[in-house]
Amino acid sequence: MQTCDFYLLIFLPVLLSSAQTEEKLMVTLMLVIEGKFVYSEDSVTLECRIEDALTDWIYRWYKGSERNEGTQIKGVNGHTYTIESVTQDESGVYRCEVYGNSPPHYSEFSNPVELTVQERTVRLDVISSHTDGRIFEGDQVSLQCHVNGNTVGWTYELHTNGTQRLYKKKMEGTFTINSVTLRHRTFYWCQAGKGRLRMHSSDVVKLDVSELFSEPHLTVHPSPLVGYGHNVTLRCQSMTEFPEKQLVYQFYKETASISPKTSQNEFTIQSFQMEDTGSYWCDVAVKGTEKKRSNQVQVPELQSYEITVDYTTGNAIRLGLSGLVLLVLLVLVSDCFWNRVLSKGNRSQKEIYNCE
Repeated sequence: MQTCDFYLLIFLPVLLSSAQTEEKLMVTLMLVIEGKFVYSEDSVTLECRIEDALTDWIYRWYKGSERNEGTQIKGVNGHTYTIESVTQDESGVYRCEVYGNSPPHYSEFSNPVELTVQERTVRLDVISSHTDGRIFEGDQVSLQCHVNGNTVGWTYELHTNGTQRLYKKKMEGTFTINSVTLRHRTFYWCQAGKGRLRMHSSDVVKLDVSELFSEPHLTVHPSPLVGYGHNVTLRCQSMTEFPEKQLVYQFYKETASISPKTSQNEFTIQSFQMEDTGSYWCDVAVKGTEKKRSNQVQVPELQSYEITVDYTTGNAIRLGLSGLVLLVLLVLVSDCFWNRVLSKGNRSQKEIYNCE
């Protein structure tokens, strides 16, 4: 009886060991990502978890389909599988399993985890302060370069004219123009990338900047040809569709300013003199915008006379009537003259004529 007990005690641990060898452990596979979706060039980590205190497990990784575990991924035997810069070719269904050598332990295949890698897209948006999207001179405009997915450490480039010419480069995707001008009216596109990774490009976007006010036009009144001693008015004309925008004018002679900045579009030269002759022009601006320069008007040197000829319609009529009256007077005087001459040569006939 004692001998039977001894064999039983030896045989029982062997059975227990055999049962442990055949029992397969359960493992769980998890996908560790930042965000809801995975995009190309993202960093992706697959983590294989097992509820066991042992640390000498060897892990096997597989890429396949929903129904098939597929082929083993070589060179990876840790509990995590990390892809630093994932591509769309690495989309698929992943599984893992674990085993130990002493004593031999094997696990079931883990749950399948599907990895779907989406292509990154880059979009350039134009942001203005107007609800209708219009952009005017002096507005602050933001060009925002949007990239899908995690963009930590990415570099952004803004290009103009639809060419390779670099406009700005920075670590943030927003490019701001504080006071846009007509010179900014061109085409833009952006690129984004990280390190040595390929750059992703957006579509081309046109920045359409409208005039806030028109280019000024200078005129001289009453005329560029004036006599000395007369007042001369310079009128700087510019138009805007925004009455609330205050136009600021300034007048110049040659290269020097002859007036302070003013909201009035006229400037009068009192008692025009010889030293006032020269080239005149003006400029116009709105607060926060660049100045626009007018045409130049040359006021030439004149003779020092006070009488000027006025060729208006009224004066033309008056001159015509005066000429007609003068012609009638000339006819009457001529008739009287010839009457006197004839009267001396034929006095008798004149007397008879008078009697009759």
